[in-house]
Amino acid sequence: MSPRPFASVEEFASHAGQDLGTADGPVITQTMIDQFAALTGSDDWTHTDPVRAKNSRFGGTIAQADLVLSMIPRLMDRIFTVEGVAFGLIYGSDRVRFTSPIPVDSKLRLTVSMLDATAKGDGTRVTLKVVVESDRVDKPIMIVEPVYYYVHGQDESESDQS
Repeated sequence: MSPRPFASVEEFASHAGQDLGTADGPVITQTMIDQFAALTGSDDWTHTDPVRAKNSRFGGTIAQADLVLSMIPRLMDRIFTVEGVAFGLIYGSDRVRFTSPIPVDSKLRLTVSMLDATAKGDGTRVTLKVVVESDRVDKPIMIVEPVYYYVHGQDESESDQS
């Protein structure tokens, strides 16, 4: 399914208090976990040693929560796009909760809603609620309230081409 297009920041912001959609994400493989461990140093045996982790309370390796957290912005691109912005920035997060371990070979699913949108300076600050689920866990694995800042105007990369 194609992402839902919003023609402007104003149109996007008018959806405060509403669901924006759901999208399937990737399967979190052991290779992804191992690559993230090598990149970040998050190489605890619960992530990188399948043999040892098999006998743990998790029954196998688990993904680093930060691996999944770092995937959220690009996975949201599957749900919506916002046109008419010079650029968008990740402003931060109001809340991040890792509510369950993430078993290896989990297929992710995201549900996104907009909590708030507020005009600020030359843009709009938008607070979202992202619920990440796994096909291998009965409850959400992560609940995040990321904050984005969208600057109104023409995409700056396009203006450089004229």
